[in-house]
Amino acid sequence: MPIMKYKNTGFTLLEILITTFIFSFAMLSLALMQMNGMKAGHSASLQSIANMQTMDILERMRANRVGVLNGNYNIAKASSPSGSGVAITELINWRATLANLLPEGDSAIVCNATGRCTINIYWKTIHADSNTPDLNFRVITQI
Repeated sequence: MPIMKYKNTGFTLLEILITTFIFSFAMLSLALMQMNGMKAGHSASLQSIANMQTMDILERMRANRVGVLNGNYNIAKASSPSGSGVAITELINWRATLANLLPEGDSAIVCNATGRCTINIYWKTIHADSNTPDLNFRVITQI
């Protein structure tokens, strides 16, 4: 009776486990890269919104240079504009837009008597906790 020799023609269980581990590691790495890319894209989007809103209020301030020189556009962070007039109406509407477009969006504007203005826009990151500082977009310009 002839002796039959068996050839190993398939994969062993160990080979399959190693392949599965390598494939799983690669897929997790791709998912992490995708998540980081989405975070970076969202952050860039919020910075773009802050830039556009800064340019919006700057154009309004340039149209009302007398109001700027009189300090009508000066406002501190987390304070409410008070009074009446064009500047106050513009600040109220602008801040409402910031609050709608940016997570916990806020602002501060400081202009001196020569028309040099500093505009700061603040917002929180998506996964911020109470200890995370606000993100800040700042523009310094001469009106």
